[in-house]
Amino acid sequence: MIGIYFSGTGNSRYALETFLQMYDVEAKALSIEEEGMTEKIKEHEEIVFSYPVQYSTVPKILRDFVIKNSTLWGGKKVFIIATMGMFSGDGAGVLGRLLQKYGAEVIGGLHLKMPDSICDEKVLKRPLEKNIESVKNAENKIEKAVESMKNGNPPMEGIGWIYRMAGFFGQRFYFGHKTKNYTDKLKINTQKCIGCGKCTKICPMNNIACVDGKMVSGDKCTMCYRCVNHCPAQAITLLGKEVVEQTLIEKYLNEDACR
Repeated sequence: MIGIYFSGTGNSRYALETFLQMYDVEAKALSIEEEGMTEKIKEHEEIVFSYPVQYSTVPKILRDFVIKNSTLWGGKKVFIIATMGMFSGDGAGVLGRLLQKYGAEVIGGLHLKMPDSICDEKVLKRPLEKNIESVKNAENKIEKAVESMKNGNPPMEGIGWIYRMAGFFGQRFYFGHKTKNYTDKLKINTQKCIGCGKCTKICPMNNIACVDGKMVSGDKCTMCYRCVNHCPAQAITLLGKEVVEQTLIEKYLNEDACR
């Protein structure tokens, strides 16, 4: 077994690592950004995918990865973990259907509500205590899912036509166009920016560059919110106008955070 993830703020990576620790301690969790991923995928029959849902669908960077490597999925048995801030409907099912198109067998799906990575929209923010609670609830849900899988009854969240209708009419019908292409809406406040260059190093799309001493964004943003949440000067925004709260997963794993 191998675990494959794409993650912006660490939710999906943490969920996958937690799952594998309980289900198969020998399995490794690897990012789609790592070199040599195709060869590593070929070595395994069972795959666990983990990723953040965007408008009840798959981040474009992950969708492109699956399509680009379409010949790898035939005969693979796939379990899908979808992390989300609120509601997704068929968050796991969207990737599942794409993988099935290329010959994979989807054996189950799991939806996990976790801290929202969109950190520049106040309406989506929850109190620190609630976010810590959501992570603990996700851990408990993973444990139950692993137990069910070991008993031959994996959860099927997001899989099936009822979930599909919920995802389509719940979000994709209204917002699905936002994830069909990469976006050029990333904004960098040059007055706040301190020129540290951290955003250029962590962007999975190489969408940010330093031009004439200023950080400039291009048109290949996959909306993972990694740069927005990591920027020490809170100088980057995407959907909103200012950063309300940066929501990296490590913030909610500290047991003393609420004290």
